[in-house]
Amino acid sequence: MDADPGFFGPSSVTWQMHGDPMMWVAGIRALYLQALHPPTVRGVLQNSDFRRDAWGRLMR
Repeated sequence: MDADPGFFGPSSVTWQMHGDPMMWVAGIRALYLQALHPPTVRGVLQNSDFRRDAWGRLMR
C-alpha cells in the first residue's frame, strides 16, 4: 500500500496550481516586489537565509 501523500500530494490543487506557467510570472513579480519595496526588503533581510541558499529560495 502506498504512503499517504497528505494534503499536498501530486494530485492536489496545490500541485496543479504550481504546475501552471503563470507561477513563473508570479515569481518574477514577487522578486520585483522584494527588490523595490523598502519594507519588504527589510523584512526579507531580517527573516530570510537567501544569502546562503539563494538558488534554493528561488526554486521554492
